[in-house]
Amino acid sequence: MSWILRLIPVPVIFLILGLGCFAFMGALFNYENGKRIARETGVPEAVPVSQMQAVRGFPWFEETTIRVQIVEDLSYLYWTETEAGEIEFPLYFFVDPSHEGTVKTVLGAFSYSSPEEDEVAAYLEKAFVEEGALGPIFELTGVPALTPSVTMDEVDWAAYDLDVALSDNFFYIEPHFAGRDAILKERPEFYLVVGITGIMMFVFSIVAAVVRRAWRRRETDGGAGRALAKKGFVAAAAGGVAKLVGGDDDEGFI
Repeated sequence: MSWILRLIPVPVIFLILGLGCFAFMGALFNYENGKRIARETGVPEAVPVSQMQAVRGFPWFEETTIRVQIVEDLSYLYWTETEAGEIEFPLYFFVDPSHEGTVKTVLGAFSYSSPEEDEVAAYLEKAFVEEGALGPIFELTGVPALTPSVTMDEVDWAAYDLDVALSDNFFYIEPHFAGRDAILKERPEFYLVVGITGIMMFVFSIVAAVVRRAWRRRETDGGAGRALAKKGFVAAAAGGVAKLVGGDDDEGFI
């Protein structure tokens, strides 16, 4: 245990963690503020995906509504085994609603997990606009994925396997499958949890600093005591040798 106190600045680590919690709380505040603005302004007007401007993800909440054409031949399926069974992750690529012919570049994608299948089907039924040349056209309202169902590495691999390229402004969207009201709901409990965690980290840093200082003081005092004991032992040993070789006479040696 002592080597931890000697080598690792535990109070500094807790302090950094505390500062990180408060920085994250600031990011959450900015994200929640974006949701408040979205609630006040209403659903954004739909634009073709090819005309969409850059949209920032977390810690920003920038909602957009894009009109897309799902290419039925460009879907991919990932899956994973869990204790509850197999979970599938369908991935759908989309292009501009006006696109016809061969697809060489896709403009975006969305995905979901199989437990969400019913709500996704209900959402897409309402979002359907018309049939396009390559597949159905939808108007999707959402934001950049905060916790995407599939990673960008998996998106890259799917595109490679399907022999298409990702556009420079490729947009992985997380549509409001659970409903816009549910997505835009205020979540003040996030502040509470992160804030309390930050305060606890600061308290731990103070406690760790006190413990570390007390341990170092004890180690210093113990070191001084050991030095004095060693000095006394040497002195006693020297006195014993002097008695053996000549008593108390100061005759010296040559």
